[in-house]
Amino acid sequence: DETLAEAAIESYQQQVAAARTDLASVLATQPKVLVLTAESLSLGSFQAITAESFIGELLEAVGFELVYPPNSTTNAAPLSIEILPDLDAADSVFVLGYNRDLAQPSEATAGTAPNTLMQQQVAGIEAEWMGNEIAQSLTASQENRVYFTTFYQWNLFNGPIGTELILADLRQFFLTS
Repeated sequence: DETLAEAAIESYQQQVAAARTDLASVLATQPKVLVLTAESLSLGSFQAITAESFIGELLEAVGFELVYPPNSTTNAAPLSIEILPDLDAADSVFVLGYNRDLAQPSEATAGTAPNTLMQQQVAGIEAEWMGNEIAQSLTASQENRVYFTTFYQWNLFNGPIGTELILADLRQFFLTS
């Protein structure tokens, strides 16, 4: 229905405008962000999100500038760990972690709280990031501006729900520390 579509677009625009206002001081001083999806640095299973993606479009609408390899024409650009220093222009890094081993609930995780499951999705990549000399050489790492969340949370719901989740994370990352 056209009315529902128009309402959804208006809601999106209002949410983006509110986030832009809330994050104005961050956008003025730290506008450049690198968004990585990563399961493992050592296995080379990570990518930079580009402006061609839902996440990239949302972040740019808020006012951030995405940092990713030049000539990237898809929504995500595969990376190797050695390329990270070339992306050091980023003021902040968002690492969207995932763990394919935990993607399907098992009996062991059946009663686990959602926050615990989310932490399990990022624990491996966060530990690997903290222990990796190249990752730690980035300005964002040295200035404690690397933020970890789950790939599933930021990428599963491309639309109104996803917008709310991402904007809530951005506020938590930048406004509660």
